[in-house]
Amino acid sequence: MDDLLDAPVQEHGPLGAVTREIVKMHSRHFGRGPRSARSEWVGPDGILCLMRETFTAAESTLIKGGHGGQVREVRQSLQDVMKSRFREVLEEILGRRVIAILSQIDVDEDVAVEFVLLAPRSLS
Repeated sequence: MDDLLDAPVQEHGPLGAVTREIVKMHSRHFGRGPRSARSEWVGPDGILCLMRETFTAAESTLIKGGHGGQVREVRQSLQDVMKSRFREVLEEILGRRVIAILSQIDVDEDVAVEFVLLAPRSLS
């Protein structure tokens, strides 16, 4: 798992820091990090982090056995528990208030996304 924590991120600046922190949090709390990840600005107040190949061996087994909904439920529960920590880390990196963090996975394609909505700069 440590090699995933130290995996090179091609982005620099705030987006690179956001991607690295999201990968670290996924690695620590979900049992493994994604094989690849990148973040992009979505307008002036949104960031989308796209991650590929995120599932653990156990999750992949459950998905292949037709239990993808249960994997989604457990992941969402973990996200709910971790949301305040995600918020703290992202606000520290970006120097802006985080309004919302939305998480989703696609069990068929092994893709996960984190969308972060920031307060407008004038309100941060």
